[in-house]
Amino acid sequence: MTASGMTYSHSRLETFESCPLKFKFQYVDKVDIPRRDSVEAFLGSRVHDALEELYRGVLMGKIWSKAEFLKFYESSGKEKHDEIFIVNRQYTIDDYYPPGREGALRLLGALSPL
Repeated sequence: MTASGMTYSHSRLETFESCPLKFKFQYVDKVDIPRRDSVEAFLGSRVHDALEELYRGVLMGKIWSKAEFLKFYESSGKEKHDEIFIVNRQYTIDDYYPPGREGALRLLGALSPL
């Protein structure tokens, strides 16, 4: 901590270098800006949640099929679709699910307890 009471970190210095005004708002003025997940972060979290649920089931003796895994992946978080930030406005969340599904299946194949 410095004499001004502010702690400096690598990420804070990067923020200042990329946008001093963002640094001021975020760390000096402490403006609370609501965050929205990007579609990529949202779907990555869905994959993480599905894998976590899969392994939790394994610990309890329940083995999911691929269909059950995909059903959980595709249904979790549906209530948050309006909160997701998509940069490219020509696409919707539904356009991102198929490639996300393929990635989830690749991870399932690599990490599968089956």
